[in-house]
Amino acid sequence: MMTQSELDSANGKRKRKRDSLFLSATISMGDAAPLVTRVRNLSSGGMMIDAPNEMTVDTPLIAEIRGV
Repeated sequence: MMTQSELDSANGKRKRKRDSLFLSATISMGDAAPLVTRVRNLSSGGMMIDAPNEMTVDTPLIAEIRGV
């Protein structure tokens, strides 16, 4: 995951390319049951997903993204 300084460059733009999209994904975190969710955006530094529970940045997970 990127630090805030990596997110903010001198002109306020992100340093890494990010694709906005809506894809279905199944995520697994530790021993918890897999969760079907939506991926909102994806980059080489991470992704934003819709999830019923709040997750902290840098939460390790396994994502199976359909259509990619």
